[in-house]
Amino acid sequence: MLQYNGIIWVQGENGANNYNLAPNSLMPLWDSERQTIYLKSTDFMGRPITQILDYTIRDSNQPDNKPSDKPNYATTDDINSLKNEIELLKKQLERSSKINESNIRANGKQKYHKHESTKQSN
Repeated sequence: MLQYNGIIWVQGENGANNYNLAPNSLMPLWDSERQTIYLKSTDFMGRPITQILDYTIRDSNQPDNKPSDKPNYATTDDINSLKNEIELLKKQLERSSKINESNIRANGKQKYHKHESTKQSN
């Protein structure tokens, strides 16, 4: 274990598990082998609990992942656009249905195309 500027370094999870704390304590332990921080705590009886956090180092030249300015909800324009699309689909379905009805009246039955397979007997 190495302590440097208030940071306690441990070697892996075993090092964190072997680090002793007084009862009712909390200590962040930094892994010297991985990008991991162990939050080790003890209850009033001294029983340890270790939480494992993985971290990444962000490049200062990369933009922050700020939420976009675009709203996270449907606008009136979005809803009107969807209404128009639904109305267009309804009209297309009605036209298709009328065409099928007129074919049935003209022919007496609806035309279905069956694909019959021919069997060859040996």
